[in-house]
Parts: sequence; C-alpha cells; structure tokens
Amino acid sequence: MSAILRAQEDVTSGPSEAAWEAAKRHIYRIYIEEARTLKSLVQIMSAEHNFKASKKGRPSGQTPTAPTVGRRTRPKRLISQKPNTRMVPVACLVPTLSAIVPRLPDKYRNVEGAMYYTDSHIYALLNTFRWDRFKIITPSGVNAPDITLKWQHLSDQCFGATELIKSGFPDEGWKELGKIFKELQEILKFCDPAMMVKFWRICHRLHEGPWPQSPGGVDVLSSFLRYVSSLVEIYHGKDHPLFKLLDAIVRAPQDQVIDTLKVLYRRTIKAMGSRVGQDHAIVLHMESNYLKYWAKEAPPRSLFAQDFRGLLGAAEQEFGPTGDTTIVVLHEFLYMAYYNLKDKNLTTELALELCRRVKTMPCLQAKPWWCLPTQGFSLAAKILAFNSLEANKREDCRIYLEDAIIRLGTGDKECRTRAMMLADRLYGLLNEWGDHDDAAMWGIWGAGLVADQPCLVDETVGTRDQPLSA
Repeated sequence: MSAILRAQEDVTSGPSEAAWEAAKRHIYRIYIEEARTLKSLVQIMSAEHNFKASKKGRPSGQTPTAPTVGRRTRPKRLISQKPNTRMVPVACLVPTLSAIVPRLPDKYRNVEGAMYYTDSHIYALLNTFRWDRFKIITPSGVNAPDITLKWQHLSDQCFGATELIKSGFPDEGWKELGKIFKELQEILKFCDPAMMVKFWRICHRLHEGPWPQSPGGVDVLSSFLRYVSSLVEIYHGKDHPLFKLLDAIVRAPQDQVIDTLKVLYRRTIKAMGSRVGQDHAIVLHMESNYLKYWAKEAPPRSLFAQDFRGLLGAAEQEFGPTGDTTIVVLHEFLYMAYYNLKDKNLTTELALELCRRVKTMPCLQAKPWWCLPTQGFSLAAKILAFNSLEANKREDCRIYLEDAIIRLGTGDKECRTRAMMLADRLYGLLNEWGDHDDAAMWGIWGAGLVADQPCLVDETVGTRDQPLSA
C-alpha cells in the first residue's frame, strides 16, 4: 500500500492533510514537469496512487448521510463545509466553467474561458508549491529551478528597454528587448508562479511603450503574446491551462486585448489571494501594481497600509532591518504609499528610511549591481526628489537626484539605465531653472551612461550629504 493511501482518511472534506502532503510530489511531476492536463492528473493520481477526490470535496464513492434529528418529514440538506483550500486537491478546487465564472456580455465571452483556465493554472501551481508569508517556494525534491528572480529581471529589463527607446536610444532599447525574447526560451520551460506575478506588468509596459519608433510599425505586445503562447504550446502542450489562457488572450479582438488582460490580472490576484492570503507580500505587491497601472481611479483598500505595516514588522523581526526580504517589503510599502495612497508624509518617511538602509548594503557600494534593494533605492531617491520639488525645495531635489545618478551610474547595465533616466529628469529641471551649463553637463553625463562601460565619476561631481531640511 502506498504512503498516500495509508495516509488518506475517510473524511467528508476529502483526503487528509497527511495524504495531501504525500501526494504533492507526484502532482508536481505530473502537472508541472510532464505538463499533463487537470483531467489526466486526476486520472493518474487515482489509477497509480489510489488518491481520489470528487469535485464536491469528498473521496470518490462516499455518499453523505442526512441528519435524522428534527421534525422534518424529508431529510435536511447536508450543509457543505468550506474546504481547507491550502490542502485540498486540484479537482476539488476547480469546478465547471459555468459555475466558476459569472456570465459576461457577448463582447467579452472569450474571456470566460481564460478566467477559468487562470483559476485552474493557479490552483494547480499552488497545490504543489509551498509558501510562507513573504514568498512562494519551490518544493524540495522536485527537479525545477527557482526562477522567481529571472522573471523579476525580465520585468526590469522590459522597463529599462522601453525607457531607453523613449529617451532617444532606440538601438540600445531594441537590443534589450531582443534579449528578453531570447531569455523567454529558457524560463518558459518551467511553470512557475512568478510568471503569473510579472507577466501582466510586462504586458502593460509593452502596450504603453514608445512604439512609433518600432521597425515597420510592429505591434510589440501582440508579438510578445504570440511568442509566449507558442513557447508554452511547444513545452507544455495545447491542453495545458496556461496555453489555453494565453491562447484566449491572443484570440481576443485587438480592441479587447487590454480589457482582457485587466480582467485576468484581477482574476489572478483574487485566485492567489484565496490560497496564500490577501495579506501575503506577493498579493499585496500585485494589488498595488494593479491599482497603479490598470485601475488608477479605484481607491485602495482601507486596510492596505495596515497590512503593509504588519508585513514590514514581521520581516524586520525575522530577517533584520537590512535583510533582503525586509528591504523588498519596505520598497513595496513605499511604492504603495506613493502611487496608491498618495500620502506625501508617509512616502517621505519611508523613502528616507529605505535610502538609509540600502546605502549600507554591498549592492550599492563601489560597483553597484541591480537587484531589488537597488531598485528600492532608485525609487526612494526619485520620490524624495519629486516631493522636494513640490515643496519648492529645488536644492534638495537636485541633491537627491545627483546622489542617485552618481551611485547608480557606476554600476551594471540596469543601474546605469536608471541613472540615465534620473539624469534626463535632472537635465530638464536645470534647464527650467535657467542653469544651462550644469544642465549640459548632466545631459552629456546621462548620454554616456547608455554605453557598455560604466561612466567614471568626475571628482568635481561628488556625492553630497543629504539635505538637512529633509
């Protein structure tokens, strides 16, 4: 008798927690590594491991008995109990298409299937991956790499490439976009929750990109979607829910693609939140990003800031004030406060604290490298500069920008791209203020940041102390 069968208990909520733990590795192999469909997964688990679960959350063949107490002449309906969504198998979590998706107008009928396959894919992923309060973790003992940082890097590359094109460096920008398409060939071999976190941000960036300079007027977003869909088909097959949801996006009429992406992004957030918790760091990050780019007029939840404060406190206690996870949470808290809450006092407080902590970390020393803490520093410096500008503190604004440009300008490609963006902004401000000589200097300096080698810091342009008025 297998370990799964021995652990399975005869309970109305389905296999026991122990049975589910014993089954996880097999489910990961069948669904993720072998790219089988959900139907095949259920059949194989039943035939090979005697792991059975009906769609109502009971072991197959078990019939509920009605209560006998009371004066009713017919049996009462059996009250269904809410399943343990952390442990129930895939088949229990994914009902029929008509049951899981509300009926939409004909205009958006295509998205119904995509919503269903979004749920199917996420439920299956999170039934095989583990998670803590801050991240989703690849299960031990499975043959799959952790590609979370690779998807983060792809998202950052996409942002940097579009900014290079926007700033007048189309050759460099298109070169970076080419690298993204090439890297997709490797990371799409693996089904990973990180894709469902970063994919939507990449799509939005490609949609909003400065494409009048695109060769032959290419629709970059459509090309990206078709390319990703074709790779998923090659690696995982046409029956895989990830391919089906991508195929639904590709088939959407041109004027409905963005609305379809918006609906599916929101669906992804809800599906992930139902499994790992609405206050999970990844879910909060996705919700904040969604509000910034996809639902700008929608007010953030009233407990948004409270959730982030609780998460930041937990990270500081577990990882320390400068642990990578703590810095990432602080960065996301700042992002939310600035773009969603638009609270200047809170953003200034968080930005100053983030700059102070990251400046002590190795990633921002002599030769900085692009990573989540460095990204947090770049955002914090930009916010401090803009808040100072709105308060009519021009010198403070200039100091924050110059400090960030010099620090990031001696780093790797992504660091220099962010420094170029800040230098471009400083160039415009100095011209507005009539300081044309300094504007010209920073314009030349910023243009040099796009080269393959880091710019050397002129000794006459040093890093200044932070303004006392801050």
